[in-house]
Amino acid sequence: MPNESSPSARGGNLLGLRYTWAIFTALFVQVFAVGAVDHVSFAAARALLIAAYVALIAALAVDARRPAVLLVLIGATLNFLAIAANGGTMPFDPSIFGVDPATVPHGHGFLTASKDAIVARGDAHLGFLGDTMSLPGRVHLVFSIGDLVAATGLLVMATEVIRGLTATMPSSASNKSPAMVTPTIE
Repeated sequence: MPNESSPSARGGNLLGLRYTWAIFTALFVQVFAVGAVDHVSFAAARALLIAAYVALIAALAVDARRPAVLLVLIGATLNFLAIAANGGTMPFDPSIFGVDPATVPHGHGFLTASKDAIVARGDAHLGFLGDTMSLPGRVHLVFSIGDLVAATGLLVMATEVIRGLTATMPSSASNKSPAMVTPTIE
């Protein structure tokens, strides 16, 4: 009998989420909206991004009783609030890299291949929820508090999946072939 955390007890779903398809669809739409911004109207891309976040939050809310999913939900909600408050774009101030915002190439308000829009410090609504942090060094990767909370939830979720998989593995004693079992003499 599989334990509650095993994939077979969850209907073969490693993550144990009820609307995995909706989550992946929402993530795909987000990627599409960001990637298609040069090929569709800016307003359409922003609307798609907001709609994708609404779908993602709704799908995650169904399984929010799990602490890991709740963390991902909180992170996604924080990102959604920043994006919705800024008209469908995540505020980003390139001055965190010591770069003048006027010198950063961007099209239609988005940074190239990003959901981020260049917004001068202080001009963003809920700017503290925007992409305000970066990795040290030469890697120009920006992230938000919502990204950190969601990543923590994903890390916890990955740990749950690994624990569930190892819990269903046969023990070493039952894994031995009959020829390898040493008979006991009484």
